[in-house]
Amino acid sequence: MATLENWSVVGAMPSLYSAPEQTEYCLHGEVYDHPDKDRHEDGKIVKTSRIVDTKEAGRVVITHSGTEYKLGEPSQDYVMWLQKTQPDVFERWDGKSVNFIKT
Repeated sequence: MATLENWSVVGAMPSLYSAPEQTEYCLHGEVYDHPDKDRHEDGKIVKTSRIVDTKEAGRVVITHSGTEYKLGEPSQDYVMWLQKTQPDVFERWDGKSVNFIKT
């Protein structure tokens, strides 16, 4: 299973005409142990396809492509941004998962 370190959650709109509630969420971070080593060597910075499900209390993310990512440590910049801009989410967050995202 691939691992993401120094990760953050990023949102993307399917189109310019999409409603905000249609935002799709992806992950951005450094990938390790990716099953496709030819394309994703250890330490490569990647943006995943959209998150479609989670397991293990949000600590494992399944993306649209079918890849499963185990979450390592989040980006400290992301942690500070979340604390500053989303204090209600930050208060409920365990610091290791994406359990606050609705898939």
